[in-house]
Amino acid sequence: MEIIIIGAGGHAKVVAEAWKSKNETINGFYDDNSSLHGRTVLGHPVLGNSDAIKDLAPNKLLLGLGIGENKSRCEYFDKFSSLGFSFPVIAHEDCSVSPTASISSGVVLFAQSVVNANARIAEAVIINSGAIVEHDCEIGRGAHIAPGSVLAGGVSIGEFSFIGMGSVVKEGIKIGRNCIIGAGSVVLDDLPDDVVAVGVPAKIIKKLGRPN
Repeated sequence: MEIIIIGAGGHAKVVAEAWKSKNETINGFYDDNSSLHGRTVLGHPVLGNSDAIKDLAPNKLLLGLGIGENKSRCEYFDKFSSLGFSFPVIAHEDCSVSPTASISSGVVLFAQSVVNANARIAEAVIINSGAIVEHDCEIGRGAHIAPGSVLAGGVSIGEFSFIGMGSVVKEGIKIGRNCIIGAGSVVLDDLPDDVVAVGVPAKIIKKLGRPN
């Protein structure tokens, strides 16, 4: 079955290449930035605004999430899931996923990422290039584990949270909802919802408003 990808920016390119790594077919991209319409991305057309997708047949096309921003990605997931569209797991051929891991709809796993035993990954999560999610981790809906990050065993990440590039999270740590962990940070203590934490060890530097 062919796939269309929502979004046509840099993140969408990596999603597309992950899908194509297993010789799957892409129909094209849809993006709400009208300046991209009529262009091509990796040789495939940008066909129009995402609203046009609702006029397509959900039993004939799969949808991929090429949106990098966490909350927006979940909004697209919810909108089109409610219309009957399906979001497959998009896993690059060069990723490694344990057979005992649970991977939900709309998750993308990029090249050289690892998801180990009994990890549980919720909907619309990004496990980016070279990221490691160790045994028994729980990754909340719409979270993003950035390139080269390492989550040790039993880590819990709340929905919409972003774990910055090259970060390390100690085993058993709980990071709340809607958190941002700065690139290269080392998280040694639990963190509440809605905070930015950076450094070695990571310290809270800012509180965030809760997303709707």
